[in-house]
Amino acid sequence: MRILIRADAGDRIGYGHMMRCLALATELSRRGHTVDFAAVESAAQLIPRLEEGAFELHVVSAERGSREDARRTIDLAQDLGCRWVILDGYCFDSRYQQAVAEAGLQCLVIDDDGRHKRYDTDLLLNTTVEDGADLYRESSYGRLMVGAHFALLRPDIRAAQERAHPPNVEHPGILITLGGAAHCDVLQLLVEGVKLARVDWRELVVIAGSCDTATIRECVGTTAFPVRVEAHVDHLEEEMLRADIALSGAGGTCRELAALGVPMLLVQLAENQRHLARSMTARGAAELFGRPDALTTDHVAERLTILAGDQELMLRRSKAGMEMVDGNGVERVADALEQATVELRPAMEEDAKLLWRWANDPEVRQQAYQGESISWRSHLRWFDAKLRDPNCTILLAWSPQDRPMGQVRFDIRPDGWAEVDVSVDSNIRSAGLGTILLRCASRLILRDERVNGVEAWVKSGNGKSRRAFEKAGFRADGEHTVHGIPSIRYLYDGRTEPATLSPVEGTIL
Repeated sequence: MRILIRADAGDRIGYGHMMRCLALATELSRRGHTVDFAAVESAAQLIPRLEEGAFELHVVSAERGSREDARRTIDLAQDLGCRWVILDGYCFDSRYQQAVAEAGLQCLVIDDDGRHKRYDTDLLLNTTVEDGADLYRESSYGRLMVGAHFALLRPDIRAAQERAHPPNVEHPGILITLGGAAHCDVLQLLVEGVKLARVDWRELVVIAGSCDTATIRECVGTTAFPVRVEAHVDHLEEEMLRADIALSGAGGTCRELAALGVPMLLVQLAENQRHLARSMTARGAAELFGRPDALTTDHVAERLTILAGDQELMLRRSKAGMEMVDGNGVERVADALEQATVELRPAMEEDAKLLWRWANDPEVRQQAYQGESISWRSHLRWFDAKLRDPNCTILLAWSPQDRPMGQVRFDIRPDGWAEVDVSVDSNIRSAGLGTILLRCASRLILRDERVNGVEAWVKSGNGKSRRAFEKAGFRADGEHTVHGIPSIRYLYDGRTEPATLSPVEGTIL
């Protein structure tokens, strides 16, 4: 399977988006998938990492997040034969995501702060929050993955976890790293705070990033302890392992520090770091200074003195960080992407028995308007008629491993509405695949010029199916009575007015 990752990196926006995508790309490549990168802007420091992983970088010549950006990215994905597009960046709004879906591509969006009112994607990942129900209430997605256990750690960090050790409280080393973006004033203030702290430092290591190293060295001046100032290091995990305390921004680096058990004091460098900063402090892995404008040298020195002087506190933070970020997040996300990969094809005569088995599933019959079991002979007559009906489309979903996943049937009415029936194999219903099947199949049927919209009927008491339709982007169109049962009519695509009621058999997702 081929996958395109659309992410950017640079001195202004930092390297975090690209770095975590590199971690995911490495895992996907290890599993035999082909991964390409597309970027409007990419930092020169990351080119060797892309080359090391044999990932090709394609330049997108467009304004970041624009309609032209979406068009060029989609064209590239289709030319490469990609099945998935992964979007990591704050400029990829719902219109961009919808364009990807309407092109027949599946989409994973990596988010940090829920800044867009609506998201429209198959998979939605946010490792900075523990509960995304409210944040993404108005969004359409197949599966929502939230929490630090989905953190995308680089292979170097995961390998370094085996060498993680308790912090040295008697003679600690300290690391300052604020990521790749330029936060030079904050960096200098933190350096001054380290110098003022009443701590017998073993060493200070400063990763300057985009800041001028000569200026930072001048700020350090003469100290009683060794100091190294580096613009960038090839293996940051080695510096993390040497450190017993870290001063860090509340971005992706602090998750890596947590995984290695390094106690932290965090600075929220941007609004998009707010959720992760709060999560880290709530779990006891770090203390938050706040935003840079509230930071003072004396306060930094005071908090460092207290932390370095409290052995129990340092050990608690170290343990909390490692429990919060266990290092297996990249595998969990890769698993989710593979499980959600859907290949749709038209039903054929030889699918009769499979569809009959799904139709007679006990949960399906329970949620159907006609709950009786279906005989094999009746099913064959029905299935033969449906295959011959030019106004009926039955799509079967298969995994890349050639495993049957479910079916979606559309019956197109003269008024332009396509009535939908969907069912998912009982072994995989909990993976959010019902929603993903609905998203993929409904967008596909809307390419039929006869179809203006998709209609579904769900029993009012079938909360599981109702949530699946709503997450797939269907809107409720009121409660009605169908065969004497209270039911909700759902519509997908609002280009036409609600049509005359025409109930169809509903199935469980």
